[in-house]
Amino acid sequence: MTDATLNDLHAELSKSGAQQPLAERENSGRGNTFNTSDPTDGVQQSGHGIIALMKRHETLVKYFVIGCTASAIDVLLFLILYNVVGTSALVAHSISVPTSVLFSFFVNTRHNFKTNDYLALRLASFVIVCGIGYVAGYGVIYAAQAMGLDANAGKILSLPFVFVVQYILNSRITFRKFEAAA
Repeated sequence: MTDATLNDLHAELSKSGAQQPLAERENSGRGNTFNTSDPTDGVQQSGHGIIALMKRHETLVKYFVIGCTASAIDVLLFLILYNVVGTSALVAHSISVPTSVLFSFFVNTRHNFKTNDYLALRLASFVIVCGIGYVAGYGVIYAAQAMGLDANAGKILSLPFVFVVQYILNSRITFRKFEAAA
């Protein structure tokens, strides 16, 4: 290979993020092939990788945390209304679910997707997406029961599926950014 070819190859490797040649990686004559000038090595790199992954998917991570919080509100409110206040299960469910849906919508609107326009349309869309998630979740529960599993197992199995369906619909439809008209 010619020097020009080697230089071109080195430039391409540098652009692609490949490691530097061995001679450049050696640590001041000790023969160590690790780049010790980089403070992140081994376990630290994997930790930084997770942080980078979370930053790259920040909206998804926030959506998950908000969804978990909304689910906790739903369950806790249901338990309080049903077990402490003494309402019927239907009344408790009819209060806890809309409360958690509204919590999820407003927190996602303000802190996650940072949208404050078309709130009525976005809320209607969010409620429809929640309805789609409800039906999809019941479909998974029904399918699990048809395969011989109990409803509790079906409910657990439905959670990741419903999460993905609702995230895709809400991120692409409900909380979509509208471009200003020219």
